[in-house]
Amino acid sequence: MKLEYRILWFEDNESWFKTHKQVIENFLDDRGFVLNAVRYENDDKGIEEILKECDYDLILMDYNLTDANGDVIIERIREQQLYTEIIFYSQNGAQAIRDIIKERGVDGVYCSGRHIIDFEEKVTKVIETTIKKVQDLNNMRGLVMAEVSELDDVMLQIISNFLLAVSCEEKDKLIQEIFKVMKNSMKDNAKKLERFIGSNDIQNLINSRLFDSEKKRNVVSKIINIINEQNIMENYKEEVLIIRNVLAHVKEEIVDGKRVLRSKLPGFEEFIFDDQICVKIRKDLKKHNDLLKNINTTIQKRIQVLKDNQIGA
Repeated sequence: MKLEYRILWFEDNESWFKTHKQVIENFLDDRGFVLNAVRYENDDKGIEEILKECDYDLILMDYNLTDANGDVIIERIREQQLYTEIIFYSQNGAQAIRDIIKERGVDGVYCSGRHIIDFEEKVTKVIETTIKKVQDLNNMRGLVMAEVSELDDVMLQIISNFLLAVSCEEKDKLIQEIFKVMKNSMKDNAKKLERFIGSNDIQNLINSRLFDSEKKRNVVSKIINIINEQNIMENYKEEVLIIRNVLAHVKEEIVDGKRVLRSKLPGFEEFIFDDQICVKIRKDLKKHNDLLKNINTTIQKRIQVLKDNQIGA
């Protein structure tokens, strides 16, 4: 599971869908996830095809659908050997559809009425269950590694776009700053930088393994200062990079019934690994992803303005 929580939703009533989607979206946001709800309205595309498009975390199924009753579609889903949790709901109430599911012999289905309180309570409880199933150390480690890699890509986009959006003089200044950052952090291994510095090959340098996450953070921070935006990178090292390093090398132990992570990094020799820390990690990753993408959008707008000015000149 990544920061995106994916729901496949079989629902004909658009207004009902939008109302409850917002509630679920807020619920997931509080837990550090972004909702991606795919609403399936008809059978034009084919259920089998849409099931292959994404690995869903949850399926919501209304009983009274235009093309086919929900129980028929559930059978088709299970025939595809897909055992994602399904919440099957109906205005007739949970017991009525529970009887239908029992008669058909379909496994792994939660039943709910269509009443607002019943439905939302059942959905949020099932979501909590699915989250807890993957909220162990290995899954959190994988999530953090994947998200940091994505953040690295966004920072590379920011640097590359900035080099396109500024004058030659400003571009040269940033290139010199990049070389300075690299030299300061690679004093014992300066020879690896020689071919990049000698040829002024900045693009290959920032795409190389030498230009790691910390160096990207440092350079992006300088760019943010140049464009007079609020420096969003102040807590990036503590909230993202250090957490990644901790999770990469920790050992998990059970102490007095609690999961404790032990690390050699100062300040993280021992800390409780619980639902609260998992939520904080996800929220921090989501926050920095949003902030960096906003900075990149700002720079892209500058590129467009520059192009427009060149066309008008």
